[in-house]
Amino acid sequence: MGGAHLAAYAKIRDVELVAVCHASPRRFSGASSGNISGFGGGQVILRKARRHADLGAMLASERLDLVDICTPTFTHAELACRALRAGVHVLCEKPMALSVADCDRMIRASRTSRRFLMVAHCLRWWPEYVYLRNLARSQKFGALKSLHLFRGSMPTSWAPWMCDERKSGGPLLDLHIHDLDQALWICGRPSAVSASLSRDRRAGSVLYRYPDAVVVAEYNAGLAGGFQFNMSYRAQFERATLVFDFSQKKSLTLWAAGTPRHPKLSAAKAYEDEIRYMLHCVRRGKAPKHLTAGEARDSVALALLERKAGLENRWVRVKF
Repeated sequence: MGGAHLAAYAKIRDVELVAVCHASPRRFSGASSGNISGFGGGQVILRKARRHADLGAMLASERLDLVDICTPTFTHAELACRALRAGVHVLCEKPMALSVADCDRMIRASRTSRRFLMVAHCLRWWPEYVYLRNLARSQKFGALKSLHLFRGSMPTSWAPWMCDERKSGGPLLDLHIHDLDQALWICGRPSAVSASLSRDRRAGSVLYRYPDAVVVAEYNAGLAGGFQFNMSYRAQFERATLVFDFSQKKSLTLWAAGTPRHPKLSAAKAYEDEIRYMLHCVRRGKAPKHLTAGEARDSVALALLERKAGLENRWVRVKF
């Protein structure tokens, strides 16, 4: 994600990347920059940035408006709080943290320092998901009656910490949280949740209880046979059905009045758009509203309730 964010910053003219902090200085040695190189124009702006191996030293020596945290999940809370206390706004990769207590700690640090905190749930800027939410809110084709969300990938091998549930939260908190956030964003808070989880918790199916819609989210981080990452959804409205499949060239299909069509959408550049939005908020001195820190906290809280429901094999009431 550091590489993806660097590529996004390289496309934004009115921002300067002045410093980068990496816990392993050897990542900056030679022609390669380790796991944050090789994305678009990211290498170019990375070469111009001063390099640090310690966050405290970077915060003390640099004049920064924003710190962008793209580190393993178990480090998010501590790093975000340190930056906020130093008087710097923070954009932090998802998931926000591993516990609700850590999320609350980050929110308190933001409020106390009067600095903004936003968590990068990129699907809130992804064109196909924005289109779905707008269709649900406008009720152009009637009310949303059912929604099935899916995210899947082959097993993670690029980072050992991702395979340690104590550090990443596992696929439920890391992979599935995208669709969980969409359920909250599109349908609001469910009254209860149930879940069926695989024994290793790398796959699961979650059912949310809403009064007028059936909402299911499925995830699998152990797909075999060389399966490539995919995300999709199927949304049934009273007078139309909307289908999204990331693996297809024409990814979005709207079935209405007996005829399928492919709505024209802007190219997906969610990482760039979410960063532009955060920079806009910082410049205007207005706290982020499109995605609040409280909403990111609620996504973590709901993920943990889903884990509880799956482990205890029962419906769990949603209260947070």
